[in-house]
Amino acid sequence: MKKGLIFFLTVVLFFTAITPVQAAPKVTRVVRVGWFDSGFNKMDASGRRSGYAYEYQQKIAAYTGWKYEYVEGSWSDLFEKLKRGEIDLMADVSYTKDRAQHMLFSSQPMGKEEYYIYVSAGNQEITPDNLQSLNGKRVGITKGGIQKEMFLAWEKEHKVHAKLIEVSETEEMHAKRLQSGNLDAYVDFSAFHKYMENSVPILSVGSSEFYFAVNKNKPNLVKELDAAMNLIYRQNRSYHQYLDEKYIANAGMSRYLSLGEIKWLKRHGKIRIGYRTDYLPFSGRKSGQVVGLLREFMDEASTAMRNAKLLFETREYATTEDAIEALKKGDIDVVFPVYFDEYDAEKSHLLVTEGFGESKLDAVVRSSKEAEFYENSENKVAVCDQELSHGVLVKDNFLNWSTVKYRSMEECFQAVAKGEADCVVVSDYRLDHYKDLMRQYKLNSVRTGVSVKQAFALRKSSMPLYSIMSKLIGSLNDADVYASLAKNSTQYRKVGVDEFVRDNILFVLILAMIYVVLVSALFLRSMLFARNMEKANRQLRAAKEGVEAASNAKTEFLYNVSYDIRNPLNAIIGLTDLALRHQNDPETVNVSLKKIDLASSQLRGFINDIFDMSRLERGPLSIHKQEGTIQQICDTIRNMYEPASEERNISYEVNCDKVEHKRVVCDFDIMNRILVNLVSNAIRYTNVNGSVWVEVEELATEREEGADYRFTVRDDGIGMSKAFLKRIFDPFERERRSTISGVQGTGLGMAIVKRLVDSLHGTITVESEIGKGSTVTVVLPIEYAKVQEITEAEREEKQEEEDITLEGKKVLLVEDVAFNRKITRMLLEEKNMVVDEAVNGQEAVDEFLANPDRYDVILMDIQMPVLDGCEATKVIRNIDEPRAKTIPIIALTACAFEDDRIRALQAGMNDHLVKPFDIEALYNTMKHNIH
Repeated sequence: MKKGLIFFLTVVLFFTAITPVQAAPKVTRVVRVGWFDSGFNKMDASGRRSGYAYEYQQKIAAYTGWKYEYVEGSWSDLFEKLKRGEIDLMADVSYTKDRAQHMLFSSQPMGKEEYYIYVSAGNQEITPDNLQSLNGKRVGITKGGIQKEMFLAWEKEHKVHAKLIEVSETEEMHAKRLQSGNLDAYVDFSAFHKYMENSVPILSVGSSEFYFAVNKNKPNLVKELDAAMNLIYRQNRSYHQYLDEKYIANAGMSRYLSLGEIKWLKRHGKIRIGYRTDYLPFSGRKSGQVVGLLREFMDEASTAMRNAKLLFETREYATTEDAIEALKKGDIDVVFPVYFDEYDAEKSHLLVTEGFGESKLDAVVRSSKEAEFYENSENKVAVCDQELSHGVLVKDNFLNWSTVKYRSMEECFQAVAKGEADCVVVSDYRLDHYKDLMRQYKLNSVRTGVSVKQAFALRKSSMPLYSIMSKLIGSLNDADVYASLAKNSTQYRKVGVDEFVRDNILFVLILAMIYVVLVSALFLRSMLFARNMEKANRQLRAAKEGVEAASNAKTEFLYNVSYDIRNPLNAIIGLTDLALRHQNDPETVNVSLKKIDLASSQLRGFINDIFDMSRLERGPLSIHKQEGTIQQICDTIRNMYEPASEERNISYEVNCDKVEHKRVVCDFDIMNRILVNLVSNAIRYTNVNGSVWVEVEELATEREEGADYRFTVRDDGIGMSKAFLKRIFDPFERERRSTISGVQGTGLGMAIVKRLVDSLHGTITVESEIGKGSTVTVVLPIEYAKVQEITEAEREEKQEEEDITLEGKKVLLVEDVAFNRKITRMLLEEKNMVVDEAVNGQEAVDEFLANPDRYDVILMDIQMPVLDGCEATKVIRNIDEPRAKTIPIIALTACAFEDDRIRALQAGMNDHLVKPFDIEALYNTMKHNIH
């Protein structure tokens, strides 16, 4: 009786799971955050916010659901407001023991910043090579900031005695004080450069980690903050570096020249660049002007440094080798573009900067050999003898290749065409420039998967210039670089008619064919129009008839289902109410529970029929074969229906004596579903004192691996008419409604059986006569089981699984419907399991992250708000914790279709159970997966 009540509760759980519900709205926490104008918090003229802290806070809000209320002010004013509780959160606060008494700090820093002494660009009194020049000078420090403590320590170490002035205005006002002469120097972090167009950082006084600070009365806020920051760190351990490069580093100290570099630049004058002409998109000359990537570099670099303007002078050379010679003679200062590794640069007595403008290398090969070319083979590559970088590039990136030198790139292409070389290596950006040669010699390009960057070469003695060039390269905008390469990689030239036709012969032929087809189509159109109209009318009439038939079938189905589901549901509700009102009468309660158990079984049968039909109509079933015996099938059918037959005094026999090979391999689940439907119909439609026979026979065959097995279900019941037999396998078809026959059913049973038999490549026939009964015969091809010994290891493993107890196991139950959670929790706690709950996928992720080793198994619903079960499983599986990869995750869901099961398993779940679930099946599945 207890199992009947439990099944009823799971049925109710199922219906509540598939009923649309409105999730309870989650209260959004409003967080007052301090906004001080700086590199951490920026706002443009249109009011759009950005910055290091702003982007970090938005990332945190994505995990916490916070909504921010921005409170503006200077850093010092906002710092005091945080202590007074007038704001909740503030970024860019360094940790000290004193501050920790007045506020809470995030458990991990939000970054690390460097602090510098800034002076006006025209200040000649304070110099980095004479620290004593700071003695007596007015040095500005942000009031309440960590800079004061840091500068005092630095001052003491270097025996400097400056006059400190604490200020509490915005950083923009501090910059104006410095530029107006009210301050001689100012100490701040590297992002201060935003307001310091006419200033220069001369010395670093130290660095410190900085944190999010939270009002001390908001401990829950700092817990949410820490959890979000931990998640961000786990998913992207380079997040701080990304923000630093985006908002601080790229626009910070690298945008200033040192005083030594400025002196070198003033003494030297223009930087003389030697470049290879006719080498677009990297460098070239058009209309007397330098073009290509070099032009982009000079335009950006001339104003890239905040405290200096750079001037360039260019000289063109036919080859890179000529340019290198000019560099060594001192005629120019740098050469572009070059490709040298460290070894070749040292041998040539050159310095080589970091590269930029990445391009992919293609191997140009004979068209006939394109499919055979493999970059990891020992290929012979043609290299241009006049291009120093060409040979270096090949040696550096293709270790298995040997080189053959030629005087020009055209000779290289010729060598490949003749078979003297296997390929020639070309940048993908330069392929268009060699288009004519490749067509002439019938060559095609193949990707090698190797990428290279272009760089500047300098003399060994040019150390100051090397530092300047490195800073200039670091200031380049990647988007502008690649836009320049793309723009200059295409070669524009006039194309003749004959060349156009030769290059586009297929297009020209297609165009001519289209013309012919259009003329023919116009001629045929009038002839086909009438015929198409007639055909369309026929289709419309057929479609209308089909819609009407579908509508009638739907109406009939809804009528049957409404009646057949309401009856057991009404019985369950009424009997439950009766049992509750007679709790002190054990006999009434027991009788009610027995009837509830029976009604629940009927209701489960209806639900299973509906879902089985839906699954079968969505596509073919997945067949899951396993080893077993025909005797198992017979025993299951006998034990399942003996009580019902005895209750109605029906003679019920199950016989499998005519089976020689009883141990077989097949899909026992589908076989059982076929026979359950057939025997259920036979019992239901046989009168009291009637008879039902089930017989299994193995038919004679010449096949060695298996045979056809015939399953016969015969009864002497009410029978069916010949007319109904023609449509017996159609969905929703019944010869008599439940209201007439008194027998409940959806009209789906035989339709389901037919599709199940078809899925096993079998046949089914039905013979029947009204008043005399029916005979259903199913013939299925079944494989024999191979005789093999069960190993001791397999026996021990099976015994270990059977011995597993669920008592004390810790379960994380993830379910958004409160009633479902309560029922499932009761079922789990009956086995003395420890249950924690989560109401959506995001809470499940958070609970697991908080203590990854706590849980033995996770029961996961799929359709939930915030984060569904499949997505939550993916997040858990990707967490950088050993337990995240091994913890069993079982889907417990109303999503009952095959593609739902596949989606759950692909997301990383171990198993898939459908509501309403069988209690013992749940326990066994948990044991199996925990084992």
